[in-house]
Amino acid sequence: GNVVLDTVGNNFGGQLRVVSANDVTLVDVNGLSFGNGGVSAISSDLSVTAAGAIGQFSAVTVGGVSSLTTTVGSVNLANPANDFTGALTVNSAGAVSLGDSNTLRIAVLSSGGLSSDSIQLSAADIRLQGNVSSLASNADHAYTASQRVVIETGVAAELDAGTGSITVNAPLYIDLPAVVTLTLRSSLQVNDSLIFYRGRLDTDANNIGISGDLVIFGASYDPNDPDRDTTHSGNIFYRYPAAASLNYYPAGGTYNAAAATFSTAANSQFTPLNGADFAVGGNFFLNGASMTAAANWTISVPANANSQPNGNPAAFSWGSPYAVALNGSISQSTASGGYINAAAIDVPEYNNGITDAGGNAQWQFYRPELMVAATVYDDVVRVEFVDNNTAAPMLIQNSNGEINAALALAAAAPINGGVWYNGGSRRFVQAYTTAECTIPLPNSDVSTFYIRTDQGIPAARWNTDADGSQPGDAGSSDRGRLGEPPANRSNTVDISFLKGVLFAADGKTMARNYGLNTALAYTATVDECRPVLVSAEVGQAALSVNNLNPPAYDAHNFIQLRWSEPVDLGGLTTNATDITVANQQSMAAFGVGQWGGALSGTTLSGYADFAAGSASLAARTGSVPAADDNGLTAAQVNGLYRAAPNAYSAHGLYVSVAGWSFTYNGGTEIRFWPGYFVASPTVPSGLATIPANAQLVDADGNAVEPTANAYGKAAIAVTELVPGVSWDTTAVQLAQTALGAPYFDVLPFATLNEIDKFELRFDESVRDSSFYYNNGTATLMPAGLPGFLFRDSNEAAWRFGATAFDTQTASPIFNPVMPYLTNEANDNLLSMTPVDPPNFNWTARSQMEFQYAQATGLVTDRAGNLLVSYAPNLCAERLPPKVRIAIGEVGSRNLYLQFTEPVWQSSAGNNTLLPSSFSLSAAGAPGISAVDIITPSGAVSEVWLRLDADLTTAFALDGRVSLADTIIDRGGTEAEPAVLRRAVDLASGAVSVLGLSDGIHTDSLNNPQPLGTSALGLLREFDGSGRLYDRDTTVFAAVDLSGSASSSLPLSLYYDVAPPVDTGLTLDITGRDPDLGLFWLPSFVSGVNQVPNEAARLQQPFFVSEPDGVSRNILIPAADPEIQSGAAVGFLMRLGELWVARGTVADDPTQFDLWRYGVQDLVRQRGGVTIANNVIDSNRGERTALNIDLAEAGQVTVLVFTLDGDMVVALHRGRLAAGSYTMTWNGTNGAGNPVARGMYFIRVVAPGIDEIRKVMVVRN
Repeated sequence: GNVVLDTVGNNFGGQLRVVSANDVTLVDVNGLSFGNGGVSAISSDLSVTAAGAIGQFSAVTVGGVSSLTTTVGSVNLANPANDFTGALTVNSAGAVSLGDSNTLRIAVLSSGGLSSDSIQLSAADIRLQGNVSSLASNADHAYTASQRVVIETGVAAELDAGTGSITVNAPLYIDLPAVVTLTLRSSLQVNDSLIFYRGRLDTDANNIGISGDLVIFGASYDPNDPDRDTTHSGNIFYRYPAAASLNYYPAGGTYNAAAATFSTAANSQFTPLNGADFAVGGNFFLNGASMTAAANWTISVPANANSQPNGNPAAFSWGSPYAVALNGSISQSTASGGYINAAAIDVPEYNNGITDAGGNAQWQFYRPELMVAATVYDDVVRVEFVDNNTAAPMLIQNSNGEINAALALAAAAPINGGVWYNGGSRRFVQAYTTAECTIPLPNSDVSTFYIRTDQGIPAARWNTDADGSQPGDAGSSDRGRLGEPPANRSNTVDISFLKGVLFAADGKTMARNYGLNTALAYTATVDECRPVLVSAEVGQAALSVNNLNPPAYDAHNFIQLRWSEPVDLGGLTTNATDITVANQQSMAAFGVGQWGGALSGTTLSGYADFAAGSASLAARTGSVPAADDNGLTAAQVNGLYRAAPNAYSAHGLYVSVAGWSFTYNGGTEIRFWPGYFVASPTVPSGLATIPANAQLVDADGNAVEPTANAYGKAAIAVTELVPGVSWDTTAVQLAQTALGAPYFDVLPFATLNEIDKFELRFDESVRDSSFYYNNGTATLMPAGLPGFLFRDSNEAAWRFGATAFDTQTASPIFNPVMPYLTNEANDNLLSMTPVDPPNFNWTARSQMEFQYAQATGLVTDRAGNLLVSYAPNLCAERLPPKVRIAIGEVGSRNLYLQFTEPVWQSSAGNNTLLPSSFSLSAAGAPGISAVDIITPSGAVSEVWLRLDADLTTAFALDGRVSLADTIIDRGGTEAEPAVLRRAVDLASGAVSVLGLSDGIHTDSLNNPQPLGTSALGLLREFDGSGRLYDRDTTVFAAVDLSGSASSSLPLSLYYDVAPPVDTGLTLDITGRDPDLGLFWLPSFVSGVNQVPNEAARLQQPFFVSEPDGVSRNILIPAADPEIQSGAAVGFLMRLGELWVARGTVADDPTQFDLWRYGVQDLVRQRGGVTIANNVIDSNRGERTALNIDLAEAGQVTVLVFTLDGDMVVALHRGRLAAGSYTMTWNGTNGAGNPVARGMYFIRVVAPGIDEIRKVMVVRN
C-alpha cells in the first residue's frame, strides 16, 4: 500500500530511507533528509512537505511524479544518482538544487525570496514543463544537462530569475505547442546552442546569450532553396547544417536527414522582440520564423568576414561562423559583430525568402548581382557586382580566395558550380586584378575583377565584337596569339552561374542564379574589347580587259587590311557597318573627321607601319580640264574602299595605292589616275605595327588596339591576298623583242608612204590615260607630251612625237594574225599619230630614232610605275616594203611602180626583180611579161612592169597589185602578199579632152580641118600655151570605157588657178620631164603629195551622151573670181576612184601633167561694139565675132554689107534686153554660100549704138 506519513507534527529528525511500491507522502515539522544508508526507492508518486529543508544523503528514485514543498528551508536533492521518473513540482522557501541521473522533468519550480535562493538543476536530460521562477529578485538559475535542456511546457510558462540570470549548460531546446508562450523574465545565458522549434517566445526585453548556435525553426521552415529547385530538386541547401547531429527534435520526434524535415513541423515564433538582445557565440540560423518588433532589438553574431561559404552543390556550406536568416520577416533589429545573411525576396528570385520589414541594421538583405560585364579581351571579361537594391558596388567574398576557388572548380556543368559563358558550355577559370591578367586576384574582397578563360583552349576565346547576346559578326575573329592566327569563334559571352557560387563579402548573401533554375543568363555583357588588325595583305588588282573606263582601282597595287570586327574609320565611314565607301581620296592624317590612308615609305597613315617596304608617291595636279585634281598632293592619291574590291566588308579597308581616280571627258567618260610612284616601290613586308588611333573604332566606340599593348595577340605579318600575286614594282619599259638590241619596239608605221604614226610595244600593259592626262581627252595630246621625241637619224633636230593617241595597232610584228589589228584599251600596245602635217622627210627609207623624258611624260603602267627615261635610241625598222605609187596609161603596156623603200629580190644585193614577185588581180587583168629596173645599180626603188596586154580603163579602176614575200627591204622585212593595193593610182588616157570652148572659140569637134584658136576654133592644145577669153569655158571630154568599164562611171573635174606650191608632188620619178608644171591633187595621196590642194574646185558634167556615156561636157565658170585675164588654169579628172591626168608622151605614163590653158581678156572697142578676128577664110568656115554691150533694152539690128553698100546678110533683127551679146559671121551670104573675097562692113544699130566694123574675107 501507500506510505502516508503526513501528520503535521511528524519530525523524523535524522535521515529517512523510504522504499515503497506505491505512493509516499511525507510531512515533517522540520527538515527532512533521505538517506540512512540506502536508496529511497518509491515506485509511484512522492509528496514531501517540510517546514525545514529537504535534503538527502542517499539517492532517491521515484517512479511517479514528485511534489516537494518547504516552508522555510531549501530543496536540495542534487544527488546525481537520483532518478525522478515523473515530473517534479517544487515550491521551495529557499534554494532549489535538483539532480537526476536521467531525465529531470520540472512541472513547476519556484525558489525562495533570497538572492541566495538559486535554482540548480542537473541531469542528463532536463525537461522544463512549467514555470521555473525565483521569488527573489536576483536569484540565479543554472540548468546543467549532459544531453539537453528542453523547455516543453504545455501551458504558458515563464523562466524568471528576477534580475539574476538563467544559465543553461547544455543545448537548450524550446519546444512548445504552437499557442503556448514561454516568457523569459530574466536574462538567459546558454552555454551551448539554443534551438527554438515550436511555440512562442517572449524575451521580455531580456538579454539572451548563446555560446553555441542560435537556431530557430519556424512554421515557414523550408530546407530547400527554391531558386535552385530546377537543377537541384530537394536540394536542402537551406537546412540547418548541424541538424543531423542534434539530440532532440520537435515533440521528441525524428529528423529525416535526406529531406531535412522533422516528423513534427516546427512553428516557432517570437512575441514582440522589443528590447531583446541576442549575443550569439556560434552560428545563427533562422528558417521559417519572423523576428519582428515594434522597438529595436539587437543581435550580435561572431565576425564572419572569413567564414568561407561554399555555394557549390556538392559541398554547400554557409561557411563558419555563419549567420543566416531564411523564410521570414525581420524588423527593428540591429545586428553587430558580423553581417547576417538575409537576402530578401526579389521577385522572381526567392533568395533567402526574407522580408525586410524595416528598422534593421547590419542585416544583409541584398545579394550580389552583375551590374556590368564587359569583354576587355577575347578571353577576359571585367565583371562588376552591385547589390540588387541600390545598385551600389557590392564586395564579393574573396578574403580566402573564394573567387578563384569557385572558378577553378572542375565542374562538369553550370549546375555543378563554376562561372560559365556561351550558353553554359564554356567556363572561366581564373580571376585577376588587371585586364591584362598580370596580377592574380589577391585574397581580399572585391566588387570588380577580371575573369579569364582557359588560355590553353583557343576555342574558348570569342570574337572581339562578341557580347552577351551574340558572338559577333560572321566575319569577326579573336585576336589570335603568337604563332596562332586569329580565327572566327562562335562563343557568346553570356554569363551563367549557379546561385551561391559567389557570395557577398558582408553577410555572405548568395549571388543570384544566371542561366540556371529558370533564370536567364546575363546577356548584357558589353563589348569593350578593342578591335585588332588581324591581317595585312598586298597584291595587285586584276587588269580590266579592253575597257576605256575600267574600275577605279584597275590593276593598281593594293594593301588590304582586315580587323577582327567591323570598324568605323573616322570620317571615312558613317558607322562601323558602312560599306558604301569607294574610291575615296586618302588623307595625310587620321584625326577627328579624317581618315588617313596616305602611304609614304613604310607608313600607311593612321593604320600601320610596316617593317619593310618603300613607297614614294606623287600627284599630277591641275593638268586636265576637270577640277578633280586641283591642288592634289601625294597624300591624296590612294583610293580607299569599303565597298568592292574590299574583300572583308565592314571588317576591312582596301587601299588602292596610287589608285584614286576620276572620270572626265564630257559624256564619254574616261578614267584618269593622278597618282604615280616617283621611284619603283618595294612591297610592304614583315610585321605590321599598329599605332594608337582614337578615331578608328568598333561599333561600340572601342579604339583599335595598338601593337604596343602587350596582351597576347597574333603578330601580323604582311602576306599576299592571292598567293603568288604581289605588287607590280617594276618600272615599265619598252620591249625589245622585235629585233633585239639596239632596237626598241617603237615601230614607225606608214599607212602608205610617209610615216604617219608610231606603234609602240611595252613590256607590260600601260595606262592609256597617262598619255593624254594633261588635257583630259582620249585622243589628243599637246605637242611635246607625253615626252616622246622623234627624228630621222640623218636629222639634227628632234620633233614632237604625237598629237593623237590610239589603242589600235596594225603591225604584224605585234599581232601576226590577220588582219594584224590589235585594239584594246590599257594593254601594252598603242600608237601615236605624229604632229599634223606629217614630216614628209620621214618615210619608209628613214631610220628613225626616239627619246623619252620620264619627268615630262609621266607615262605609267597600270599600277602607276613610271616609264623609264630613254636617251636617243633606234626605232625598230619593221615597215614591210610596199608600192608607193603606180602610174599607168590606158592603151599602153607599161606600168610604172615606185616602192616605199629600196628593195631586193629574196636577199640583200639581188636587184633582179622577177615578174613572179608581182601579182596583178582583177577581171581582165593583164599578165606581166617582164620587169625592168629603172635604176640598175643597188637596191631597187622604181620598176617598169611590162604587160602582156594593153592597160584598160576597167583595170585601171579596179585592178590590184600585191608584192610577193620574196621582195624584202634592206632590213630583211618581207613584203606582205596579203596586202592588195590599187594597181593604178594615176592614169592617163582614161579620159580624153577633145577641146575647150569659151563660146567664141568653137567649131565642130568632128571638123576635118579644125580651126586654130586664132581663127576662133576650139582650143585643142593643153600645155598652157593656148588662150581662151574670160568667159564660161566648156570642156569637151570623152571617156575611154575599155575593158568593159561602166558607162555610168562618174566623172569629175577639178581645176585651180595658181595652186600652192606645197601641193605639188613629193616623189621623184626618174626620167620625168622636169619642165612639166606643178602637178597637184585635191586630196592627199601618201607618197604623191605633201598636202592636198583644197582650193581646187569641183565641177560635174552638165552633159553626158546617152546611152554610151562616152561624151561628157563640163563647164569651168567665168564667174570664178580667179578666171580672169592672165590666169593659168589647170585641171585634172577623177573617173570613179581613179585620178586621170594628161599624158604628154605616148607610152610613157610617167610624163603626166594637168590639162592647162591661159585666159586672156577680150579688148573692148568703142561704141559698145567689139570685133574679134576680122580676117576670115570663108572657104574654111572661119568666123568673125562681134561683142555688143547693150546698156539698155531695145531694137537691135546687125547687118553685113558689101563695100558698095549692098546687104549680104542680116545677123540679127529684133529686140534684146540690156546685156552683152556675141554674134558671129562665117563669111557666107543669106543663102549660106561663101561670099567673094574683099572688104565687108558690119553695122550695129541699137539704143545708143550705131557702129560699123570692117571684115576682110579671103579665100585660099
